[in-house]
Amino acid sequence: MKITEETIPLIEKALDIKLYPGQTEYLFHDGPYWFGGRQSGKTLAYSVKLALSEGEPLNMEEPINFCDSPHIIKYSLWFRSFFLQIWQQLKASGLPVRGLIF
Repeated sequence: MKITEETIPLIEKALDIKLYPGQTEYLFHDGPYWFGGRQSGKTLAYSVKLALSEGEPLNMEEPINFCDSPHIIKYSLWFRSFFLQIWQQLKASGLPVRGLIF
């Protein structure tokens, strides 16, 4: 799904949050996210972008293959849980989320 200015309020409502300008900029464009260090909202923005992306279903048994820090196994397990929460909220609101394999 292409994320547009019209999509942002739907995402914010689904997640019950207000996205930072850097997050919306990242969601609109391809490229890296660097709007600060820890707790800058990078993982949230990445999760939204991944959940709303098109492509093959994501294998939830292997989160290390799609998380935003693919070299850290323990982090990838935490990321899977975080991503699933975001994915479920977006799906529940009717947004077209990417398929998952369990």
